[in-house]
Amino acid sequence: MPRSSVTTDEVIANSLAAVADEMLAGLIRAAYSPNIKERADCSTSVFDARGNTVALASSAPLHLGALSGMVQALRERVEREGATAGDAWIGNDPFVCGGTHLNDIAVVAPVVRDGRVVAFLANLAHHADVGGRTAGSESGDNTSIFQDGLRLPPMKLADGGRVRQDVVDLVLLNSRTPHDRLGDLRAQLAAAHVGARRLGETLDRYGAEQVATSMAAYMDATEARIRAAIGRLPDGVYSAEDFLDDD
Repeated sequence: MPRSSVTTDEVIANSLAAVADEMLAGLIRAAYSPNIKERADCSTSVFDARGNTVALASSAPLHLGALSGMVQALRERVEREGATAGDAWIGNDPFVCGGTHLNDIAVVAPVVRDGRVVAFLANLAHHADVGGRTAGSESGDNTSIFQDGLRLPPMKLADGGRVRQDVVDLVLLNSRTPHDRLGDLRAQLAAAHVGARRLGETLDRYGAEQVATSMAAYMDATEARIRAAIGRLPDGVYSAEDFLDDD
């Protein structure tokens, strides 16, 4: 039975952080759109089998919790339908996938070992246009999400490593810049492949059970640190106020 040790847990935790970092670097390098390639409006994450975030690489703080809803929605589908190596899912609807807005398209890939899902790899990238009523699919005077563009629930983008062209065509047909959308989707799939390879190396070295044990131990340690920090705050009622100027 795998045991938790500080040394092993730290090594695995840093390995998972490196997986997220390498996925992000690969996504930015392979992307077509300036939104991703130059502004780095994207994020990558590693999740455990229960859908908890265990590693995150992001240049956009807004994305810190944006991928968890997509992974949770996908986890329910995977539990019902199963998953195989090479599967990948796509989604962008904030009401269904828990993301930010329709431009931010997420790609999530289950990591399968011995017939069961042991982790999820996820990335999110801001696509320049998803068919909203204005070019760029962003307008401050929209009054409905239906004006923002194409809404994607969790859909299978790749099945056992084979990309579903019908899903790709759906995205491309609903964009003013289909060439860039195709390049960015391919970059997101490539990032998932990079993550699967690197996480696979960690799984090969330590085994799925040890990795899961260390993931849980690191989550417990993080919770303990946060509780300790909150416990040092004086009792009382706290409030904050901020302003957002209109143009």
